[in-house]
Amino acid sequence: FFKECQHPDDNQRRQLSRELGLESKQIKFWFQNKRTQTKALNERADNNALKVENEKIQCENLAIREALKNVTCPNCGGPPFGEEERQLNVQKLKMQNSHLKQEASLSVPSKFI
Repeated sequence: FFKECQHPDDNQRRQLSRELGLESKQIKFWFQNKRTQTKALNERADNNALKVENEKIQCENLAIREALKNVTCPNCGGPPFGEEERQLNVQKLKMQNSHLKQEASLSVPSKFI
């Protein structure tokens, strides 16, 4: 009966109490306890599924981190740039760009600017 109706009304509880020889309150509390038990079992199952998924993602994350340690530069085959080196290269390129802009502005007559 619980699978069909998890929340019986007063009439259904009275009918069940007559059939089982129990008080209506006992039926009410049995259903309440059964709902709580079912909810707890479902939450445990969900929790276990999430733990498995979490472990899988952690393994993938570790594999990716290990793969990143072995990454090489596609141009020279050497190690890739670190963040500090990348920042220095960006700074150098900005300085070169600024210098080239200055050269260009000096070599082009002012009427074209």
